[in-house]
Amino acid sequence: MFRSILRFSLFFIFLFSLSPSIHAESGTLLADSLNCSMSGGWLKGPTMAVCVYDSFCYAGYGRMLRILTAYGLNEVGSYLLPDTIRGIRAEGDYLFLSVDGAGFFVFDITARTAPLPVTHISRKGALLDLDTEDSLACAIEYYGYSSSALTLFDISNPFSPSFLCSIPFTSRVDGVHLVDTMLYAIAPDTGLYIANIKNPSSPSFVSATDLPRGGDDVFVVDTVAYISTYGYYTSWLTLMGISDPFAPSSLSTITDGGEAVWVDKRESDSTYAFVVNGDGFYSVDVTDPRNPRFLDSHWIWKDDYSPDLYYWDVNRRCYIANYEGGVYVVSVYYPDVVFHVSDYYPDGYACWIWVKDTLVYLHDGARGGLRIFNFKNPLSPILLGNYDKNMTSAVAIRDTIAFIMNYVWDGWNTYQAKLHLVNIKNPESPTFIDSMDFWKEELASYDIIGEDIELQDTLAFILIEYKDTTANTYKARIDVFNIRDLSNIHRVGYYEKITLSNSMTLRGSLVVLCDTSGFSLLNVSDPSQISSIVDVEYASNYLRAPIGAWIRDTLLYIAARYDGLQIYNISDYTNPVQVSGLSTPGEAWDVVVKGNYAYVSDGYYGVRIVDVSDPAVPVEVAYYDGGGFNEYTCIHDTTLYTTAGGYGFYTIKSDTVRAGMRIIQPDHHPVYAGKRDTITWIPSGTYGGEVLLEYSLDGGIHWMVLDTVSNTGMYVWRIPIKITSWCMVRVRDLSHLYAEDESEEFPVRAITLLSPNGGESYGAGDTCTITWICGDTSVLYTSIEYSLNAGTTWTTLVDSVQGNSYEWIIPPDVSTSSGLVKVSLYMADTILGKDVSDGTFSIVLQGVERKKRVRIEALGGTVKIWGRGVDAVIYNVTGRRVLEKRINGECNVPVPPGVYFVHIKMENEVLETHKVVVVR
Repeated sequence: MFRSILRFSLFFIFLFSLSPSIHAESGTLLADSLNCSMSGGWLKGPTMAVCVYDSFCYAGYGRMLRILTAYGLNEVGSYLLPDTIRGIRAEGDYLFLSVDGAGFFVFDITARTAPLPVTHISRKGALLDLDTEDSLACAIEYYGYSSSALTLFDISNPFSPSFLCSIPFTSRVDGVHLVDTMLYAIAPDTGLYIANIKNPSSPSFVSATDLPRGGDDVFVVDTVAYISTYGYYTSWLTLMGISDPFAPSSLSTITDGGEAVWVDKRESDSTYAFVVNGDGFYSVDVTDPRNPRFLDSHWIWKDDYSPDLYYWDVNRRCYIANYEGGVYVVSVYYPDVVFHVSDYYPDGYACWIWVKDTLVYLHDGARGGLRIFNFKNPLSPILLGNYDKNMTSAVAIRDTIAFIMNYVWDGWNTYQAKLHLVNIKNPESPTFIDSMDFWKEELASYDIIGEDIELQDTLAFILIEYKDTTANTYKARIDVFNIRDLSNIHRVGYYEKITLSNSMTLRGSLVVLCDTSGFSLLNVSDPSQISSIVDVEYASNYLRAPIGAWIRDTLLYIAARYDGLQIYNISDYTNPVQVSGLSTPGEAWDVVVKGNYAYVSDGYYGVRIVDVSDPAVPVEVAYYDGGGFNEYTCIHDTTLYTTAGGYGFYTIKSDTVRAGMRIIQPDHHPVYAGKRDTITWIPSGTYGGEVLLEYSLDGGIHWMVLDTVSNTGMYVWRIPIKITSWCMVRVRDLSHLYAEDESEEFPVRAITLLSPNGGESYGAGDTCTITWICGDTSVLYTSIEYSLNAGTTWTTLVDSVQGNSYEWIIPPDVSTSSGLVKVSLYMADTILGKDVSDGTFSIVLQGVERKKRVRIEALGGTVKIWGRGVDAVIYNVTGRRVLEKRINGECNVPVPPGVYFVHIKMENEVLETHKVVVVR
């Protein structure tokens, strides 16, 4: 909870503290000698500028120019710019844009929905607001807190615009308006600034009038300048007479000002001022400039910052650039009755990202769900589908199942966490399977939120935070659930600590728990008895506490917020030793390490790339700041994927990932000790000729060299005869030590019994085929036992058999409803492992009525029922009967994904009830 709520609280504090001119540096593109550059993404960002022209609305949405229909705000086109769009104006068939640190851009919009770039002019400073008048354009150019300018361009020939001049200021300029041959601007050091631009190459100063209340925007109609001023408690609209521009005079002031203003003089000679103030909109009758009169107001229910406003006189509507709220439209046809017409709000807050092939899975913290994109074309990702259920706090994906931690907001400061299972086999239609609430009743807390979730073999580790109402304190809690059977997920153990939690990192039998006081190393080798190894009290100030962690070999990398990147040696788990630290300019929120480089998600300062080839001396070698709050980065092939909060996510190309590796097999599925298997990988980029193959048996802490081979993408190896849940494989390009990939953790198992595995029914004297999977049967052998009393006692069937099956002739005189088979794998006299039937089976004396001769499974999109002489009735979760059928043999019932209940009946008596979870 702390990590999630902290992120959003900081985000809103940041927005609130911005003025329209201070935001320049946050979206500036930054790169260095390692050629970092953006290559695509789901690009969002704040709406800072808006313009309506010829029935189309052009809105700057971060660095994406969105073209919308003026009526209805339907998106009909877009264009990606290199930085945040801060000003938009249209003249003739051309669109003019001021683009933060990238300069002044001109587009041909002859085809209104398909802008074509014509040219652009780079500038030293960041270009903010923009206005045009005939053949002139004027942009506010920002150099820093004490330096800015008004920069004029000649746009008489849009294909060859030219820089004319800059008017310097010793403070920021907040607003500009061109009217005929006059320029009007607002700046703290000059107040209302007026210049004559009849000769735009050499403007002549006219006057500067002090404004006691300051100003944020200016609009001029006839002989009156309308100056809007935003204040924390009170905002003002000041009317200045400029009939004599050399001596402007104050006419009146009304407390209905704000960040932007537009004035409309109508045919009736009535004049109205329209002002946006944070999340408020005001209409003011200024027909008598000495006596302005408030008419109406409207609450903008999206964001509380609105940096731009455009009035379209064709339909008398105001289009508001509402920062994180997109474009918001109100009707002012009747200025005394203002109402909401439409809005464009493609919401989202990118928190976590995972990539598989050409699909990108995004945890959207604002919308509250999982978004799935087709990313085949990085410049134009396609949203395929999303799962939106309450608020989402964590996501993990295994094959076609998404494990999503949701929390229901029951009221003020009241959260209840739930685990949702979602089928994502069809990414265009994620389908709910089931939800589980494991905590509400047990913890009796009104404040429970899921922080993190990680999957390992048949286990799910879930980090929650809750308020212990008895002790009146917050606790971090790690719950471990068995997820082998999705219809029977159950807890196997948990661990608690009094703290506010941030994140959890799982490697092998080791968990790193980051919290507001430091980090803890936990032993999870026995998930039913999680134990603390060591607590590292890292900081007394939560602003310097660990937020995220990454383990590579015996080194622990900590993203420690304002303390940057910290590196610890954990070769001795009981005594972590700090090796080094590196300050970063922002807030180190997370870290991922690949090869010789660590990639630090540094909050509002982008991704910092750190050379850690010598962990004692980490050196920052590159960075990329694309705007937004960078919270999480992952690497897929030769591309960095980084989340940027309200700016969406973007992809980065860098020399540090110009060559890549992607392991295809092994994945998380089990392998068997001693069995020959194939490692496959896909090299990408400018890869080298040889690779180093390694494997680990403890989740990537310690590695053993397997071989050095040609980079062919394939290698056959023999699985180590070592039973573990934490085996991994690593492939490293010897020509590029940053090009590597590690497989998921996968279990090395001894033996798995396939049949009988529960639910079967046999006749006494029948032949039962016992089958199993194991490794190299030339050196390993299997012993088989059976039980007729659910495992209370066992009878040896065969001491030693090689192969993967055995034909058991069941004795003719036995019967049971509690039969089990156990197989044990040996090498010489050493037992490597064993497996027992998951459920009991029946043996019925020949000639005796067999009441429970049924086996039920969910395979693919089908409920399969095997049985004899019984009736099966299938119900869905709503209680609707899906099917009733007599079973004599095998019955396949195709059904949509979901949860079903199967009643097994004989002579109208319900003998058994089964819960079945069907996925595709």
